[in-house]
Amino acid sequence: MDIISEFADVNDFDGHMEVVMSRVGHVLVQAGHGTYMPTTLEMMSETYSIMVDIASSCEKTALASSNPAQRALTFNCVSFLLHKSATWHRLPEFDKELFTGERGSKLR
Repeated sequence: MDIISEFADVNDFDGHMEVVMSRVGHVLVQAGHGTYMPTTLEMMSETYSIMVDIASSCEKTALASSNPAQRALTFNCVSFLLHKSATWHRLPEFDKELFTGERGSKLR
């Protein structure tokens, strides 16, 4: 995954979004979504670092956005994951502001 991000130009929104979407797919598969494998708290804990990486990638993608619609799309990716996988909220290491922004600024 890190190899892909090395090739994304700082101002290339599409390149950054490709990295984000690739990581979103990866984390959903690793967490057992889209499969018949039950999702356990251990699986969620193991994939949390990927979630943190996705949030970081979204920050870079938002900086590369050229308009408000692109910025909203970027933060909606993280909102989708949090809605789809509410079990991450149960983890002791979960930091909601990393994903939602201070006072929900990324959700607007």
